[in-house]
Amino acid sequence: MSRVKICGLSRIEDVEAVNCALPDYVGFVFAPSRRRIDIRTAAGLKERLDPRIKAVGVFVNEDISVITEMVNNGIVDLIQLHGDEDEAYIRRLKGRLRGLREERSGAQQSVEQREERGEEQINESFREQIEGALNGQMPGESKRQLGGDIRENFKEQSRGKTKEHSDCSVIKAVGIDSSQSAAISALPPFAQQPASKQAASSQTQHVASQTAALSSQLPSFSQLPLLPTNMDYLLFDTLSTQRGGGGIAFDWKLLKEYHGTPYFLAGGLTIENVADVIQLLAPFCVDVSSGVETDGYKDPVKINEFVKAVRSVR
Repeated sequence: MSRVKICGLSRIEDVEAVNCALPDYVGFVFAPSRRRIDIRTAAGLKERLDPRIKAVGVFVNEDISVITEMVNNGIVDLIQLHGDEDEAYIRRLKGRLRGLREERSGAQQSVEQREERGEEQINESFREQIEGALNGQMPGESKRQLGGDIRENFKEQSRGKTKEHSDCSVIKAVGIDSSQSAAISALPPFAQQPASKQAASSQTQHVASQTAALSSQLPSFSQLPLLPTNMDYLLFDTLSTQRGGGGIAFDWKLLKEYHGTPYFLAGGLTIENVADVIQLLAPFCVDVSSGVETDGYKDPVKINEFVKAVRSVR
């Protein structure tokens, strides 16, 4: 089943609408757009977002430190790149994200150690206070209640506060111009786990060579000389001067023979056509913004109907 993303949230009303419809992802746009929001607004919206829904940050040539700070603060869960970001940029970005995970892992270990020490304190204090309660002839039920309260109190005091985030995937947008006969089916396939380091090196060289050979044929928002191969997902959208999407469909049949990296599909999707597109292509995720708006604002009824249309496809 294809997943669904509602992009371009900017108001509390938008969050309330998606919390009812429960798509898999929502998008916060931090690039030039009429839907652009600032970090403070995004943080407020994320606080109100149902935790079952993941937030995708949409960026164009953003400073990596700005992105990683948003990830670290739990504002975005996935990263969508719509600019000139190349393989080196994505490698640096992922390196920073890996560093954040390692820091959190170390913090979590420290928390667990504090909890172990706290448990020792709990046991000692528990014994002392229960002895005091016994001396005061406290009823049995009250003793048990007291014991539970003491334990929870000490656990809360010994528990550190750390942010927990899942691995933050990177999505790279590719613009498709329907007037071009793009060799989409020949894009490098999603990397499989090689059996050895030698095989991994050979596979990397093969993918790089294959990608370079195709680069002149691949329409892209930035006409990159080399399409990155180290992203987690692609996003196919209509080639447009408006980076971040223009709500116009391209010829989806161009993707029919493509079986490579899992991809998000965007551009001109509506309640009326999304089921047909999923049946044709079975993308990892369908991505909509203007298709669920009325007079330029997110429409709760359309959002709900779009999500239902996606999930009706079996």
